[in-house]
Amino acid sequence: MQGLVIDVESTGQHPVDYSCIQIGAVDLNGAEFFCKMRPLPGKLIQPEAMNAIGLTEEELMDYPEASIGMKAFAEFLNDTYEGKRVTSWSDNPAFDWQFINAYLWQFHGSNPLGFSMRRIGDFYAGLQHNVYAASKWKKLRDTKHTHNALDDARGNVEALRKILEWSK
Repeated sequence: MQGLVIDVESTGQHPVDYSCIQIGAVDLNGAEFFCKMRPLPGKLIQPEAMNAIGLTEEELMDYPEASIGMKAFAEFLNDTYEGKRVTSWSDNPAFDWQFINAYLWQFHGSNPLGFSMRRIGDFYAGLQHNVYAASKWKKLRDTKHTHNALDDARGNVEALRKILEWSK
């Protein structure tokens, strides 16, 4: 089964004014990627975002440059999928996708993931025939949701595997 679950942590709500500081990605078959990235120069850092993640601005300044993380992410995608398009998933694609797309274009020159991402909650709600069940899938996570991008991607892929198994 092919699919990649992605989670992003950032310094604020969108990539115009804020920076992506972590990417966690877990393939349905188990391959994992994680990177930390220093905020981009001139971008804002929202205290509420840092409180939610549990990091300080000083800690972020020790992270590697974003170009290093994005180069590694592009290499992970190429090595894992050998240039083939993969279906990507997220807890909140409206948030995660905007950073992934912007950063891949800015630092890699293209987005090998394409132009869309699937929302785990919508898939689950559809299987339940209940639009209001879109958050209930989160109880299927084994890994605790910590606001570390890799932990959160792991938990989300655990839940998605269970949901996909049920959908057969």
